[in-house]
Amino acid sequence: KVTASAADSLAYMVGDLRYNEGEYEKAIAGFNNYLDKYPNGANRLKAMYYRAESYTVTKKYPEALADYESVISKGNSAFYSQSLRKAAIIAYNSTQQFDKAYQYYDAYYKVLTDEDEKYKTALGALRSAFRISNGEAVKKYGNLVATNSKATKDEQASAYYYLAKTYMRDSDLNAASEAYKKSSSLAENNQAAESRYMLAEILYKQGKLKAAED
Repeated sequence: KVTASAADSLAYMVGDLRYNEGEYEKAIAGFNNYLDKYPNGANRLKAMYYRAESYTVTKKYPEALADYESVISKGNSAFYSQSLRKAAIIAYNSTQQFDKAYQYYDAYYKVLTDEDEKYKTALGALRSAFRISNGEAVKKYGNLVATNSKATKDEQASAYYYLAKTYMRDSDLNAASEAYKKSSSLAENNQAAESRYMLAEILYKQGKLKAAED
């Protein structure tokens, strides 16, 4: 007689074998069957995570995101940090749910120790925060990116640009002016060009006409 534990493991292995063979559609079907039969099974977290991976490979991004979020909701596990990372990337690039992207980048940043990964995650968090007009988050991650030795000049310029736009919303013209100056001096992209224009507009508003004309 097969024990309940053995039956659980055997049911999980159907999807797992297909996944390891690179047959992702069949893996999804296998994990679906397992999770339908054992919604509280011993392998449910693994099944959800590897179903999410299979959905990602097959470009079914909303389904993948839902599974990564299910894994995240269970709290700390062997799959927690990677689920945060992948949920953030999908939410930003594919489903364009920037509020979720920020939430997951921010949570992922907090569990990281690797400095390269922390920098990449801060950049993702900053871009997401700017898209949802989260001023405090833009200031937090904007300063982290702008002063990071791993940042390229274009990335630093973007960080200062995002900071400047945020300071403008706060009506802090002096801080905005400083950030626009730094953005315009670091790169020759569209954001740098806009920064120079906005800097002149601020100087005009402040009555510093000669500086604006220069």
